[in-house]
Amino acid sequence: MASMYQASTAQEPVVFPLSGPPVCVCFGHSLQRGCLRSVHDQKTGASSIQLSDDDVVRRNRTPAEKFYLEPSKQHQGLVHVRCSDGDKYWVAQAQQHGGGGGSTPWFIAATADEPEEDLTKPSCTLFQFYASSGAGLFFFFFFFI
Repeated sequence: MASMYQASTAQEPVVFPLSGPPVCVCFGHSLQRGCLRSVHDQKTGASSIQLSDDDVVRRNRTPAEKFYLEPSKQHQGLVHVRCSDGDKYWVAQAQQHGGGGGSTPWFIAATADEPEEDLTKPSCTLFQFYASSGAGLFFFFFFFI
């Protein structure tokens, strides 16, 4: 069963699972402010994905807020997410922290130069789209590790 997200009346709907060329998207909630964006750390050279809190509906998107969804060549329904401002792919990473106990916090970093299709590798860049059935339009991405 295909899921669909209508970004606006000026754009074609994005239908999942994706097929064909990459699709440019901005991830945000239809009823709240903010969207996901890539943030480059000058000190480490890495980029992480963060939620902005500004009003993206009333302004043009910056390259840091635009992402390309590229369908997997091997796994139907899974996509690679590539940042438009640096062409790095999303990878799920465990947060490095001291101490023990508790669950390991995960975050999304834009660090991969190439897409990785192997679901068993920690460097896998595949995510699964899931649309919620609640009020408003949501994007959820689940990573494979």
